[in-house]
Amino acid sequence: MRRIARALTAVGFTAIACTGDAPTQPVSPGPGATLVVAPEERCFAVTGTVSETGVFPSFAGTISGDLVGTTATTAIAVRFTGRAAHQLIERTVLITGGSLPELVGRTLHESIDATVVFPSTFTRLNDNVTVDEGVRLGNLTEYGSLDASTVPWTVELQYHGAVCP
Repeated sequence: MRRIARALTAVGFTAIACTGDAPTQPVSPGPGATLVVAPEERCFAVTGTVSETGVFPSFAGTISGDLVGTTATTAIAVRFTGRAAHQLIERTVLITGGSLPELVGRTLHESIDATVVFPSTFTRLNDNVTVDEGVRLGNLTEYGSLDASTVPWTVELQYHGAVCP
């Protein structure tokens, strides 16, 4: 009986908490916006693009947007399932500019967990990125494509997420 009473109380509180104006679509904080993580931490929303060329497993190129610089990317492990692949990828990013001046001159190391779908020579990419060196904390999401119809292959990705210098 107590469990039922607790469950009904929880449902009641949830219903009260969920009334009123609710968001109807995702809202972007915009480039360079400050995210509040803890009173002593400063984190920033970042967006932009990664453009690279190469042939599997190595690619190089540029990053632009809130983070500006050069990139070097290497696939380190691949597992195939049908027309999809799960890849572990590492990327090094040398920051030379962008909307966060405190990052200029830093080298970031990214560990990327990628899902790749191969419908043809034009491939869809969806990546979860952890920035594990060069900043205190960083998490990004990337999506885009790899075009293998020409050599070298081209990779075009959109990124968004947060970094905490």
